[in-house]
Amino acid sequence: MTKPYFVCYITNTHKEESLNLKKRILAADDDPSVQRLIERILKSFGYAVEVVSSGEAALVEFRKDGFSLVLTDLQMGKNAMNGIELAEKIKEINPAMPVVLFAGTLPQVQPVCIDWMIGKPARPKVFARLAEFIK
Repeated sequence: MTKPYFVCYITNTHKEESLNLKKRILAADDDPSVQRLIERILKSFGYAVEVVSSGEAALVEFRKDGFSLVLTDLQMGKNAMNGIELAEKIKEINPAMPVVLFAGTLPQVQPVCIDWMIGKPARPKVFARLAEFIK
């Protein structure tokens, strides 16, 4: 007597989103409403997201490894590590790591440690382009 067996095929109509699930983005912003917005938008594009509220916390999380891109605000509180300082430290650890600056006021000249700059506010579809920077 043979035992019955079942074959199950799982299809995904959102191939791009399923590919992005393997991509983890570390996002640093001190504003809780912006944190929630960034997390919601990035997750809608299928990314796994870790959100932190400071440059220092971002550096701690980054050292745990596994991120595909870092998205950071420029200013994150008085006397705190800013986004450019965070980017410099990240590039010291991993020079190939893409770092995107997401800020209300962008520097006149793009710092060498920043791969792309996004001005606040930004339309959600701008975040879909982050995949271009993830290796």
